[in-house]
Amino acid sequence: MMSMLETSLKTQPNRPVTFIHAARSGRVHAFKELVAQLQQENSNLAVHTVYENPSEEDRGLSTFAKEGYIDLPWLQSVISSQSDAVYYFCGPEPFMKAINQSLKDLGIPEENRRFEFFGPKGDIA
Repeated sequence: MMSMLETSLKTQPNRPVTFIHAARSGRVHAFKELVAQLQQENSNLAVHTVYENPSEEDRGLSTFAKEGYIDLPWLQSVISSQSDAVYYFCGPEPFMKAINQSLKDLGIPEENRRFEFFGPKGDIA
C-alpha cells in the first residue's frame, strides 16, 4: 500500500488521495512518520487513522481520527463515493470482510474494490 501511495502522489500530484490506516495503537502503527511526512508534502493527500486501543500518549498527541474499528458511518464520512474512485484495501480476513461489506453498502461497484489479504488467501464474501 505504501508503494502505491507514493507512486500515486508522484505520478498524479493533483489526484485526490484518501489514505486510511487502522492499527491497534500508535505503538504498532507502521509507517506513521512517513505517512505524516507525505501528508505535509502533498495537499491532495487526506490521511485518517483509526486506533483500536489508543494509548494515553496517542490521546495526548491526537494522532488518530477514530477509536475502535472502521465502521460504515465513519467510513462514509471520510471517503468520497465517486463513481470513478478505486478503493484498495488489505489486511487480515475479518477486517477485509468488514471493509468489503461497507464498500458494498456504500454502493461501490465490485470492479472498483481491489484487495489483498495479509497471510493466506481467504474468502472476502
